[in-house]
Amino acid sequence: MGIYKIFIAFFDFFSVGQEKILLILLQMSALTLRIKKLIKSFITDNSRIGECKTTLNSSYVSFSPFKRENLCLVAHYSSTGIVHQYFLYYIEKLKDCGFDVVVCSSTAILETEIVKLKESAVGILFQENYGWDFGLWKSALLHFKNEIRLRTQLKSILITNDSVYGPLTDLNSIFSEMQDKEIDLWGMSESFEVSSHMQSYFIVFNQRVIQSDFFWSFWEDVKYYFDKRAVISNYELRLGKLFLDKGFLWSAYISKEKIQKASIQNNVLGKSIDEINPTLQLWEPLIYSFNFPFVKGELLRKRMIPKGKFEKMMNYLSISGYPISYIEDHLKSVR
Repeated sequence: MGIYKIFIAFFDFFSVGQEKILLILLQMSALTLRIKKLIKSFITDNSRIGECKTTLNSSYVSFSPFKRENLCLVAHYSSTGIVHQYFLYYIEKLKDCGFDVVVCSSTAILETEIVKLKESAVGILFQENYGWDFGLWKSALLHFKNEIRLRTQLKSILITNDSVYGPLTDLNSIFSEMQDKEIDLWGMSESFEVSSHMQSYFIVFNQRVIQSDFFWSFWEDVKYYFDKRAVISNYELRLGKLFLDKGFLWSAYISKEKIQKASIQNNVLGKSIDEINPTLQLWEPLIYSFNFPFVKGELLRKRMIPKGKFEKMMNYLSISGYPISYIEDHLKSVR
């Protein structure tokens, strides 16, 4: 009996010790993150963060007229003027979901590459490389403003970009799920970094929003910023709240509830959800357990995934039917 008590006492002490060690590790991890952010703020050049333009020259090349009930504007960039296969695959899948796709590019796309786009896109808007994605979307929306406002049958406008590989799953099922919700706009994923917001790589505006005066005043007020951080802070982080303040409800497919579950499943050490970019830190549970349809290109370009997990992911994508050669070819190319 005495040996049993000693064993229990030792076990209790060891358990408490583990908890203390874990708490210390959590605190150290959170402190390290804050220090990294502080150092980054000191070494980052902020001299041009507020630099912007109110107008830019753009031109539109039409392949065919709009005829569908949904419009998609895809922001695109390639320093070499190449249209990569992963991008063609993405816009073809968007077309399959019932969208007229307009490619909005800050690239002088090669003539031989433009031909490739004609199968899936209804046209290309060209603009100088300034203003980032929001600048491209603004120019496209204002170019089509009169046509959109007259087309009362237009059900939705999707803004997206070329920063993702996918879709890895059926987008139609996601659209159906989100259309059943009583909302006016939605994003593919929500993030709580800085504040709750829809991540701007994929946002859908429904009909009530599109036909509102506020939708158009928002886009008319968008400035073409030089610095990406200004775009994020002024538009990506604020878009949802601005529309909510005007009475428009928004949601996200990868919502707070899913992020919390994924965070627990992935055991993101020392980070609360307001310190997590779900598409980067939670990519594993999102893809494997929550039907997330994309892999962010940044994950692979910056080699943020260990070799073993990368190989497992590529095998999973291959089994699911995604042509992984498109990813491999793009990673070998010049961004």
